This record gives sequence, C-alpha cells and structure tokens, in this order.
Amino acid sequence: MIPVLTGIAIAAFIFAALLWSLYRAVTGFGNARLAHGAVVVLVITIMAALATGWPVALRVLGAALVLCGIGAAASDKGWSRLLPLFAAAFGLAVLRGLPFGAG
Repeated sequence: MIPVLTGIAIAAFIFAALLWSLYRAVTGFGNARLAHGAVVVLVITIMAALATGWPVALRVLGAALVLCGIGAAASDKGWSRLLPLFAAAFGLAVLRGLPFGAG
C-alpha cells in the first residue's frame, strides 16, 4: 500500500510542476517562457515515450528535461523554484531508468 501512495504523491508533484510550467510558459516572457515551455513539452513527450516503451528516446528526453528543469528553476524566484526542480528530478529518474524499467 505504501508504494502505491508514494507513486501517487510523486505523480501529483510532477503534475503540479507541469501545471506551473504551463502557467509560466503562457504568462512569462524571454528565457523563462522558453525554459518552462520546454519543460511542458518534454514532460508530455516523456509520458508518451513511457507509454510506448522507447528506452533510447527516454534517456535523451530525460537528460533534456534535467537541463530545462534547472533552467526553469533558475528563472523563478522564491518557493516556486521547487516545482521545476521536481520536473528536473523526474528527468533524472527517467535518465537513470528508475523506477520505470527503461533501458
């Protein structure tokens, strides 16, 4: 039961990070808009790659999400930096193949 609840909590944080980045991509400007837009596209693309089982693409997309998540976090101020860092942590997990069994 605990692993299921942990998975739900992780998914909630990733979804919150996705929604925050979508908001910042729409309302932001400059590099912040680009970084958050890239985070949104990469998270959705990673979800599609997970569903279809593309292990090589997952590694590349995970690395890109780590970089874009850190860039998006650098463009935010205050507590909102945590949300893009959750996306970057998700990218790192995908890059490492955890816990999805990719590659």
